[in-house]
Amino acid sequence: MADGNELYENNDSVLNRILSWSQTRPLWQRDALRRIVLDGYPNDAALNEILYLCKKEHGDYTVTLTAVPLTEDHIPINPRADESISLSSIANAVGVNQLANGQSLSFETTGLSIVYGQNGTGKSGYTRILKKACRSRHAGEIMPDVYSQSHSESASADLSCLRANGKIEKIQWKDQSKSPEILSAITVFDKEAASVHIQKRNEVWFRPFGLDVPEDLVRVCQHIKSCLNAEKDNLAAKRNTIFNNPTWSARSELGKVLSALQHDTDLALITGAAPFTEKDEAQLNQLQSDLAQDPALAAEKQHDYATQLDQMTEYLSRIERALKVEAIQSLFEAKQRFDEARTAADTAAQDAFSELTLQGVGETVWRKLWESARAYSKSMRNEGNVFPPPAGDICVLCHQEIDNTTAARMLGFEEFIKKDTETKAAEAKKEIDNAMDNFGELVVHVRKVQFAYRSLKSRNFPLAKNVIRYIAIAKLVQKQTLAKLSGKEVRHPANLPDPLTESVKAEAKEALEYASSLKTQSDDSNRETILAKLENLKDRKRSVEFLEIAKTEVIRLQALHMIENCLGDTTSVAITHFANKIAND
Repeated sequence: MADGNELYENNDSVLNRILSWSQTRPLWQRDALRRIVLDGYPNDAALNEILYLCKKEHGDYTVTLTAVPLTEDHIPINPRADESISLSSIANAVGVNQLANGQSLSFETTGLSIVYGQNGTGKSGYTRILKKACRSRHAGEIMPDVYSQSHSESASADLSCLRANGKIEKIQWKDQSKSPEILSAITVFDKEAASVHIQKRNEVWFRPFGLDVPEDLVRVCQHIKSCLNAEKDNLAAKRNTIFNNPTWSARSELGKVLSALQHDTDLALITGAAPFTEKDEAQLNQLQSDLAQDPALAAEKQHDYATQLDQMTEYLSRIERALKVEAIQSLFEAKQRFDEARTAADTAAQDAFSELTLQGVGETVWRKLWESARAYSKSMRNEGNVFPPPAGDICVLCHQEIDNTTAARMLGFEEFIKKDTETKAAEAKKEIDNAMDNFGELVVHVRKVQFAYRSLKSRNFPLAKNVIRYIAIAKLVQKQTLAKLSGKEVRHPANLPDPLTESVKAEAKEALEYASSLKTQSDDSNRETILAKLENLKDRKRSVEFLEIAKTEVIRLQALHMIENCLGDTTSVAITHFANKIAND
C-alpha cells in the first residue's frame, strides 16, 4: 500500500494542501480548520465562538473575538524523501501531571518500543507531551500536577531525535511556545487519533491522514447554518406588526420611506431637515378644515386672508419708514439745526438788547408775546392800526399813547425779528415741529392690524409672535426718540428689529397660491397635490414616533442582512469538491 504522502505531486501532504486551500476560505472557516486540525471536531463552546467569528466577518462589530487562522505552525512538516526522523528519548519532564522529575524514557529508533505499566504510572502523561510537542491532532491540553507548589510553571521536557545521517538532535521543548518543526515530523497515534479512521461500528478502512478535516469543516458549516437559520426565523418573527397595517400614508414622503425600509436606509430621511413647527400645526388644521368644506368658499377665505396681510404689510412698511435708523437720524439732524439757529438768534438778541433794563428780550417768551401783539394788531387793521404802532398811536398791549422813544424801540424790536438769524431760527423751529408732529402722530399699536393679526395667529403663530414683538419694540423706539428729542436721558435705547414685510408678503403669496389650488380642486392632479400636502403634514407630526419604529426595524433588517451574508459562507459545495479532489488524487 502506498504511503499517504505519495498520493500527491511534489510529495505534498494532505494537511499542506488543506493549508494552501484554506487561504481562499473565509477567515472564520480558517479559524475552524485550525481548531479541527489541533483538537478535532469543535465542542459546543468552540462552535459558538466560530459562529461569533462568522458574524464579525460580516459586520457584527460587537464581537471582540479574534480569529486565529490555520498556519504552517499548526501542521506537521513534510520531510524530504531522503530524510528520516525518529524519536530516541524523552526526559526531564516538568509540570506534566505527576511525572517524576529527572526521569528518562528511551525509544528504539529502528524497531518497536513497548511502553507498559499500571494505571497512574505516567504513560498518558508522556503521550500528552509527545502529542503537544509533535503537533499531533487531538493533542488536548497538558494538565499540571495539582499537588505541586509550583504547578503554575509551563510544562517542559527534553526530547532527542535521530536524523538519517545518524546525528542525535536534542530539543528543549516548552508548552505554550512554538514547537520546533523537526518534532512535527513525528506521528503520534493513540486512541483519540484512532477515531479519525474508525467511523462505523465493526467497519474499518484506510484514509490518508487529514482527509477527515474537510468533512469536519462541512459539519461545522452545517451547524453554523442551522444556528443562523434559527436566528433568521427569530428575527422574522420580531417584525413590527405596524408594517402589515401601516398608520402612515402612502402619499406622504415619510410614508414612502417607511414602506421601503432597507438595512441601509438613511434615517435622516425620516426626521427631515426641519422639525414639525407651530406653523406646520396651523397649516395642518387649515388644510383639514378647507378640505371639509366647499372649495370655492375656502378659496374666498384665503383671498380675504391675503388682503388682510397686504394691509399689515403696508402698516409695517409705514413703521419701518418712520422708525428706521436713517429717519430717526434725520430727526436729530433737524433738531440740531434748530438748536444751532436758535443759539445764533439768542446771541444776536443779547447783542441788540443788552443795554435794556429788563432781561430776556428776544428770547422765546418775549417772541411769543411780540407775535401775539402782531396778531392782535392785524386783527384790528380794519381800524387803521399798523404794527409796530408809530408815535402818537395807542399801544395794543398797554393801551397808552406811544411817545417817540417808545416807537423807536418798538421799531427796533420789529427789525430784530425780521433779521436773518431770527428768520432762520423760526424756519428751523417750524421744520422740527412739523417733523416731530408727524413722528408723534404715527400710531404704533397692534390694534391697527388686529384683524390681520388674529388670522395670522391662527395660521402662522411664529410669524404672528414676531409681528407683535416688532410693533411693541417699534412703540418703545418711538417713545424713546421723542424723549431724547425733548432733552431727556434714555439709559437703554431700543433698536428696531429686522423688517418683517417680506415674511408677511410671502405668507400672503402662499395664501393666494393655496386659494388658486382650492379653486381647481376639480382637477385630479391639483387635488392629489393638496391631499399629499395634508398627508405629509400628518405624518411629519408623528415623525418622532415613526423614527423609533424605523430605528428598530432598520436594526432588525441589518441583523437579517448580516445573517444572509453569513449563510452564503456556509455553503459546503466547494469544501466537498475539494475533499473529493484530494481523495481522487
